[in-house]
Amino acid sequence: MKATASPYCSRLCEYHWFASIFGTITDCRSRRRTVIPARRMTGPTEKAPMSTPIEDPVAGGCFAIGLDRSSKPFNAGTLNRLAAAHGGSYTFTAGADWQASRHWRFWEEAAAAEAAAPRPTVPHLAFETPAATVFPDGFTLVAVELTPDAVDLPSFRHPSRAIYVLGPERGMLAPEFLDRAAHVVKIPMRFSLNVAMAASLVLFDRLRSRERPGPVQKLNRRQAEATMASFLDTHRSLMEPPPPPYAD
Repeated sequence: MKATASPYCSRLCEYHWFASIFGTITDCRSRRRTVIPARRMTGPTEKAPMSTPIEDPVAGGCFAIGLDRSSKPFNAGTLNRLAAAHGGSYTFTAGADWQASRHWRFWEEAAAAEAAAPRPTVPHLAFETPAATVFPDGFTLVAVELTPDAVDLPSFRHPSRAIYVLGPERGMLAPEFLDRAAHVVKIPMRFSLNVAMAASLVLFDRLRSRERPGPVQKLNRRQAEATMASFLDTHRSLMEPPPPPYAD
């Protein structure tokens, strides 16, 4: 007879997996809570920062990330916060339509809360349409979309100088981006994710990609930053304050 794991064993494995991340688990066999410290906890006097801006992890690299035809401003705001935390250069939107968003009435409240406790941001460019969107010279466009020929994100070797673009909240990435993309990657999930959540996975995967085997492009970071700065200066008229992110 084929042996099968009991529901309790399966659940206990799940609890231990959560413990490795969050540092605690609950013993489901009794009402008593058992706290099990994880291996990666900070010391008793240390306090882990909520987020620390870092340099782009890819050697000599710079990146930007944006949304195609976004309908929810908080996704764009969260994207900007992610880019700032991961060492990005700027964020962008193409054909954003936030007036129709059901979240629009919360804009002023969220903006006021963000102004009271400001966080690091990067420049934000607002392009009118996907076709009108332009990118810095020498940067590779990476589209994030569920297409049959897309490469699984965990096996993707990120370009040193990359522009990432994600599709709208309800729909596919515009052909203007897919046709111009040098790479199309997908997050191997059973169904699509919220775009802000997908962006966080893409940027964290970029951070982890330096551990993958394969050739590494060693480019001049100072040159890449100069190219990016020149691009932003040329398109200064398209800059606008980034929307507020989702509240903590």
